[in-house]
Amino acid sequence: GMMRPLFFPAAARIADGYRRMLRRARSLSALVVLAIFSSCAGDGFRSVQYESVDEASWGAFEPLSFTLGPVPSAGPYDLRLLLRMSSAHPYPYKSLFVEVRQQWGTDGAVRIDTVECHFAQTVWATEGINLHQYDYAISSRHCRPADSVRIALRHLMRKEEIPGVSNVGIALQPSAE
Repeated sequence: GMMRPLFFPAAARIADGYRRMLRRARSLSALVVLAIFSSCAGDGFRSVQYESVDEASWGAFEPLSFTLGPVPSAGPYDLRLLLRMSSAHPYPYKSLFVEVRQQWGTDGAVRIDTVECHFAQTVWATEGINLHQYDYAISSRHCRPADSVRIALRHLMRKEEIPGVSNVGIALQPSAE
């Protein structure tokens, strides 16, 4: 067992009491952490999916598909459109229009949103090849636990093939309170 200190026998008793107190404190802090994590709807949850696009030419008739979720708990959630633009093939316009079709669970109803993505012009005048990340709101929805969403999206630009887009992503996350 434990070696007791030679000169101060009470030290062993104090050490034992201290260890017991630490064990109790540790289990209590674990409970506190658990309470913090379960306090908000889907806190810390974020479902993200990216698809690669031909940087030289993303065709209008090449729809991208995503499946996100299920959400961990009921509450308000946001859908976001994520774009990575490459300076290797500069995008020639100030904005990009994207059609986003979403279908939740098995209810069959399809919601269609058009997202207008604006870009800073200065971004393309950079040295070397850079990827620039953009994040746009699509819509918000009150979810039930375990809800998931299927998404199909395509660009709506008049020019059928557009350069500069390297990745398109969708994020599903709890709405900021």
